[in-house]
Amino acid sequence: MPLTVSEITEVTGLEALKLRAGTKGLNNNVRWPYVAENREVAPWLLGGELIFVTGINLKRDIADYRQLIIEAQQHHAAGMVILTGSEFIKTIPEPVLAFAEQRGFPLFEQPYCLPMVKVTELICNRIIQADLAEHSLRWFLNQVIESPRILPAFALQRAANLKLNIEQPLMVALIVPISTEKIDLNFWTFTLNRLLAPYQRTLPIVEYQDGWYLFLDNQMGLNHEQQTQRWNKIVASLNSAGLPCFVGVSDTSKGIIQLGLAAQQAKQAALFARNSACRTVLHYSVLGINKIFIAVDNQDLLTDFCRQQLGSLFANKAPQAMQLKHTLAVYFENLCCARKTAKSLAIHRNTLQHRLQKFESLSHSQLNIAQQRLSIQNALMMESLILDENNYYGK
Repeated sequence: MPLTVSEITEVTGLEALKLRAGTKGLNNNVRWPYVAENREVAPWLLGGELIFVTGINLKRDIADYRQLIIEAQQHHAAGMVILTGSEFIKTIPEPVLAFAEQRGFPLFEQPYCLPMVKVTELICNRIIQADLAEHSLRWFLNQVIESPRILPAFALQRAANLKLNIEQPLMVALIVPISTEKIDLNFWTFTLNRLLAPYQRTLPIVEYQDGWYLFLDNQMGLNHEQQTQRWNKIVASLNSAGLPCFVGVSDTSKGIIQLGLAAQQAKQAALFARNSACRTVLHYSVLGINKIFIAVDNQDLLTDFCRQQLGSLFANKAPQAMQLKHTLAVYFENLCCARKTAKSLAIHRNTLQHRLQKFESLSHSQLNIAQQRLSIQNALMMESLILDENNYYGK
């Protein structure tokens, strides 16, 4: 797992470093040490840096330190270390400590007598070791995700070599950003690791297509509703950080042995959540009849059915077509109640009626016939599967 701020002082040889402020940021991941020799650090930060301030080439006042902390946070730095006890920096000013604590930004004090070369070497070695171990583990997890069948004996042996608890119950989620345009991968990864840090987990985040697979231990045996609540909490924090997303959730009581199957289930749930836009977090267990569609091997059969029911709207990503299909999805979600549907969409009932009539015209269907409504609803759900087969994730 990545090196976190809380583990810095646990590295052998770094016991002299003292955390002075910013306990709320202890779960931040440390990607690399960076010695700040300039007044501004923003141009050189990529996220996850542990910033060292020596004071040798630049004397900073309280306002400078505050600005440095603001810049560091804005560019997702992990924390800061200030060297004290020298002619350059005697002590850390109390207002600086108070400011760092207020913003939840970790701030360490390092005795000037502790050589910088030793400190950075120890931190880099620890990061490299963690990266190598995590790279091997991620490679293995990617192979498991791409093979949803129960793992063969050689794969189980590989898991044992990686010191994994093979039968550890797991919760699996696929996080898919609502928009992939100009996405800041460093910020996403930094934030996801920070949000997951309080939870018990033994597996790292795995990047997959336009999203990330996340794994949490489920030793407490949370049921599907409780799992959804936990992921809803994480998603709420992502939204607060300006990272809106859809999440598909599944679980496995047999851990690594059935992880591939659970990952595929989470993928399908994420796809339905994204395409229907009815829920932000969707557990595979609530997909209902969609599970049957997923099991159909003949995708041409599903495609033909969708074309018959949706007409020119099938696989049509034009704004108007997407609006009509989204309106229908919300309409069905609200049990075809016009009042509730209009309220959910924040539109007038006349506007809703116009869209429904437009859909009937384009699809040559009648929504007042129960059997046709059922077929159209199923076609909208099937479309998600078909589009997924063609790499619908923003491709």
